[in-house]
Amino acid sequence: MLSPFEKEENKNDSSIVLFTELGGLSWLLTGDMGEVGERELLRTFPQLQAAILKVGHHGSKTSSSVPFLKQLQPKAALISVGKDNRYGHPHGDVIGNLEGNGIKVFRTDEDGSIIYKYYKSSGTFRKTLP
Repeated sequence: MLSPFEKEENKNDSSIVLFTELGGLSWLLTGDMGEVGERELLRTFPQLQAAILKVGHHGSKTSSSVPFLKQLQPKAALISVGKDNRYGHPHGDVIGNLEGNGIKVFRTDEDGSIIYKYYKSSGTFRKTLP
C-alpha cells in the first residue's frame, strides 16, 4: 500500500493506492486519485514505475497527468468507467495523454470486462463484452 499517508481533505486523494507484481508485470492501482495525489506519490516514490496503470478516478480530467505517465512508463492503462456516464468519463485529455505516450488503453465502457490471464511470470489481456 503506497497511499494514503494521512487523512486527505479531498476524498478522492484518500483512495487506497496499491502496487503489486502479478503475472510478470508491475501494477499500480490508483483508486480515485487525481493529479494532486499523483504529484505526492511521485514525490514520495521518485523511482516508481509500473507496467500496468489502473487510471485514477475513472479517467477524469484530473487524473493521469503527463508527468505522472512519464515517470511510471506504463505499457497499458485500465479505465473502469460506465458507458454513457453522466460525468463524461474518461476525459478526452486523459485518453490523449495515454495514447500520446504510446500506452495501450483498455476501458470497460467500450471493452466490457478486462481480464488478465496469467501463469507464473507471463500472461495476456482479454476483453469480454457483456
